[in-house]
Amino acid sequence: MPENENPFKLVSKPVYTCDYKKFEKFVESVFGLEDYSLVASEELSNDMVFHFEINDYDKFDSDDEETFTDEVLQGEYMYNTPVITGKLHQIGLLPVGQYYVNISW
Repeated sequence: MPENENPFKLVSKPVYTCDYKKFEKFVESVFGLEDYSLVASEELSNDMVFHFEINDYDKFDSDDEETFTDEVLQGEYMYNTPVITGKLHQIGLLPVGQYYVNISW
């Protein structure tokens, strides 16, 4: 699109969606975790959508790595979803985009 047709410099991003059980199994299989629950870790309820975003400028720093090693790998998942998704991005398994995880049971 020519610049004069996009005065706000809008850019597009891919959108990914999946079921929460598939997301949980994916996380468990990648990191060898047991009993990972996105629903419990983020205190989510039935019939909702959990959204997160991965950007080019997201950096997985030493504090994130420490949290991942000291908490996530030890089974402490509460509110650590940004660290988990950041690690998945760092190792190349979550590309840049918008993610919507459907919660319904």
